Amino acid sequence: MSQLKEIKKRHYELFKYILKKNGISYAKFQWSVKHDFVVSNLDKLTESKRKKFDMEIGTEIIPMRTKDEKKRLNELFKLTIKWAKISYTEYWQWMRDDYVRDNLDMLTDEECEMFNLKRRIVMRSYDAVDTESLTKEERAEVRKQTKALLELLLKKTGKKRKDLIEPVYRDFIYDNSDLLTDSQKKKFDKLVDYVYY
Repeated sequence: MSQLKEIKKRHYELFKYILKKNGISYAKFQWSVKHDFVVSNLDKLTESKRKKFDMEIGTEIIPMRTKDEKKRLNELFKLTIKWAKISYTEYWQWMRDDYVRDNLDMLTDEECEMFNLKRRIVMRSYDAVDTESLTKEERAEVRKQTKALLELLLKKTGKKRKDLIEPVYRDFIYDNSDLLTDSQKKKFDKLVDYVYY
């Protein structure tokens, strides 16, 4: 088996494993993907096509309980994917890859080894910590961990808090200096330069 085929096979096995771990069947995954694609692309269908399928723009839920409802969703999916000029095979590959990427964090170290995945721990950038979605207790924990980690890193680097803070002050002053008048700037003679033009 070629290396590319081996990689594709391993990726597909990982996808099935994550589905199983989440308690989702492959069929349910497919129906969910079709549903979401159709709902987000209804506006691309002509009005006559939408009338034929009794669909309105802004529809959020398409029923999929009966055989006829599933058949209708399949037809809508084929129409919308054809309009979007997306390869059916490539689209499913993208969806599987996205699903795997979105769920990799749930794997244990042992499970990563099973699928020959290398995992390295990296710190989140501070703006990636979405404090809006956290509870009050979780936000407090983020602040606590931030302070503890800062103290540890200051100790390891031999730096002081002021070493971090003073450059921020300077940047703030420089970025907002246009708010000052010339006479106000003159009062801070050690902090200004003159530009001649």
